[in-house]
Amino acid sequence: MRNLNVLLLVLILGTGLFLTPLATAQDPAALLQALEQVLNPDNYRMVMNMTTQRPGKADTAFTLEILHNAGVGSRMEILQPARSAGIRFLQLGEELWLYNPRAGGSRAIRLSSQEAFQGSLFSNEDISTPDYQSDYRAQLAGTELLQHPDFGTIEVRRLQALARSDSSAYSRIDFLLTLPDNMPLRIEYYARSGLLFKTMTLGWFTELAGRIRPRIYRMESLAEPGAVTTVSIEKLEERDNPADLFDPAKLTR
Repeated sequence: MRNLNVLLLVLILGTGLFLTPLATAQDPAALLQALEQVLNPDNYRMVMNMTTQRPGKADTAFTLEILHNAGVGSRMEILQPARSAGIRFLQLGEELWLYNPRAGGSRAIRLSSQEAFQGSLFSNEDISTPDYQSDYRAQLAGTELLQHPDFGTIEVRRLQALARSDSSAYSRIDFLLTLPDNMPLRIEYYARSGLLFKTMTLGWFTELAGRIRPRIYRMESLAEPGAVTTVSIEKLEERDNPADLFDPAKLTR
């Protein structure tokens, strides 16, 4: 098991990539805003593998490409497996659309941000890059000990993000952050009832798009014991994507 203190020392002294706005952010709103920068750049292209495992059922897996421009939205396309290749999604603001060229129609379907993404434990909002600072109000909720698969027992800070409206996928999202660098190790998702219903563990911190970021996201459901969806980031590059890619009229072409 890796020792967190050694890992952080190597990253800080060896690369300097771990020194982020999160390390200097002091107030909850600034932390929430900086978290978006840790998870992804403002504008990027990403390729990820997503695998969902459920007890007694065959695993489901696919490869997804995501193009995102901050302030514009996200365009996503399934690359693999072959039977699903070409299914496209477009997120603009609070609207999310799906187009399946194999369905025989020429119209896109409106999706809810709260629905599961392609049968996984991730919601559509999780995948289409949520705007935390716009959708949630942040507050700090003290420190505690966290058991992490990579780092063992570690003290973390809890940052709570409270939904600003009922349109958000969750009533509350809690981020458990390292001290003092405020890197996210675990994210907890709460239903409208106030109950915790799924958790995500972030791991394999490595250099992606010019800074240290998590490469593995493991989502577990409290409502479905044994169900797990794992996302592995294969590629992440910071880039400005052409504006016409986000044109709704071109989603079905």
